[in-house]
Amino acid sequence: MPKLSVEAVVDASDGARGVRVPRHLLTVAEGGVSARIQLKLLLGYASISRLLFRRRGLQRLSWTLGSFFPPRNSVILSQGARQFKIYLKDGYYTRLLPQGFVYEPEVAAILDKVISPDSVFVDCGANNGYWSVYAGLKSGHPERVLAIEPTSEPFARLEENRHLNNDSFRAVKRAIYSKSDVELQFAVHPHQHAMNTSTAWAGGWPADPRSPHELVRSITIDDVCEGMFPNGDTAPVVVKIDVEGHELSALRGLSRPVPFLSFEVNLPEFGPEGLECIRLLADLAEDGLFNYTADCTHGLALKDWVPVGGFSSLLERCNERGIEIFWKSISASRPRQENTRAD
Repeated sequence: MPKLSVEAVVDASDGARGVRVPRHLLTVAEGGVSARIQLKLLLGYASISRLLFRRRGLQRLSWTLGSFFPPRNSVILSQGARQFKIYLKDGYYTRLLPQGFVYEPEVAAILDKVISPDSVFVDCGANNGYWSVYAGLKSGHPERVLAIEPTSEPFARLEENRHLNNDSFRAVKRAIYSKSDVELQFAVHPHQHAMNTSTAWAGGWPADPRSPHELVRSITIDDVCEGMFPNGDTAPVVVKIDVEGHELSALRGLSRPVPFLSFEVNLPEFGPEGLECIRLLADLAEDGLFNYTADCTHGLALKDWVPVGGFSSLLERCNERGIEIFWKSISASRPRQENTRAD
């Protein structure tokens, strides 16, 4: 079986600090003159706010302008061979528009280390597909990069970005969950993709009352991996999970270690779930080690990767609003065991 060098995964000095970002090109995809005006307003504000407010307010301005301009107004951001379509009303992705902005460089630095032509990348909660595009072009094997996104509008945009990049990855409209083939009801926020949530998961995080609902069929990470190797082949698997606070349900669908995995924890709301996620991963591999970043522009927080005990204590004391947790395991070739966890 091909090997993935998890020993080489970046340390705290790699990647994010002092990153030199190649200039990108912006071209209008839809909207013509209207989109050009909207783009100039956003870039003008970004230029001023960079000096005064560290670009704060760009997200809110994107949503506000979006109510006055056609919703299909969009541009294509080109950086080398990589192309990514950005809708100008999308406050999350419009922050990529200004020159010099570095989007999660620590994640990029780690993916550069762990993705190879021999590995498999599974993007759980791919949204519009930024990291799937990134991984697909780095891998060079579309069949080894799979983007999974549950709700219709982000999935349509994911498909647009897949086609823009010559089908460099595959995409599936499913919801990552602890069990496969369960029909989940999602509340879909009209503006903010981060508020799209399954009502089965929502618990104390109620859906926005403006949100329409959508039924989506579920799939486990185990079944995703099995489906990628129908002939019994194997390869080192890299998993990125971004399912808006429902990482525990996603990880309950994983019954064997993978060489590398990342997931988000929003604090303090999901601190207990984050601790349970860490325990689940520790049960899969005794040699598993953890690290994290509180701000993906400032590198990994820990100089040395730590085992579960030390990392759990750290998470309990963490005062950050949200962190990205990274987990690596050398014993990722352990034979698969039947998943018997209850949701």
